[in-house]
Amino acid sequence: MTPKELGVLSAYAEWASHYPPRAHNALMRAEEKTLLEIMPDPRGKIALDLACGTGRYARILRERNARAVFGIDLSREMLAQTNSNDAAFARGDLLNIPFPNSFFEIIVCGLALGHVENLTQAIGESARVLKRGGIIVYSDFHPLGYLAGWRREFSSRDGKRHAVKHFAHLYADHALACRAAGLTITAVREPIIGREIREEFPGSDSIYRQWRGWPAVLVLRAEKI
Repeated sequence: MTPKELGVLSAYAEWASHYPPRAHNALMRAEEKTLLEIMPDPRGKIALDLACGTGRYARILRERNARAVFGIDLSREMLAQTNSNDAAFARGDLLNIPFPNSFFEIIVCGLALGHVENLTQAIGESARVLKRGGIIVYSDFHPLGYLAGWRREFSSRDGKRHAVKHFAHLYADHALACRAAGLTITAVREPIIGREIREEFPGSDSIYRQWRGWPAVLVLRAEKI
């Protein structure tokens, strides 16, 4: 049966109560490993976990001694699952971030920009709240995977399968959005579904067999010039 597609807020309202607080599948673990490889040292810096969900990256930023960590998400249900010891969390839209200009030194956004259709607006809003010289590191499902039929699926408590509405953004879209926002892309990573994912991450055999050789996620780092 084809999963029922839900809008972002409806999907996370269903998913939040049993959404794991850490990367919980091979794709997410590969995404997190890759993103952290290019994330700058947050020690002593003011950082934002943008579209934070349950606060996965907020926790990592705190553990790595960021001076102050904030997290915003549009889903009240996901925010209810966060740990207030990790960051100052608040409800907020990544298209209208509730912070002043040039406030953050580091922004991390994991697997969220595919939730918005207007990538240029989303990147521009992130650039607005980023200090000059600040860094944004972000990721999303790779557009080639989405175009090949990948979907962000989950099961609700009643066992029904759902898919979260997603917008595929090509690398060219990211490059244009960053340029328009005054950001310079300084690193791009496209981890491939290959032997390293199969061997390093438990539970990845089915992904490996079906999608071997495909890029799993798109991860970028950009600096505000």
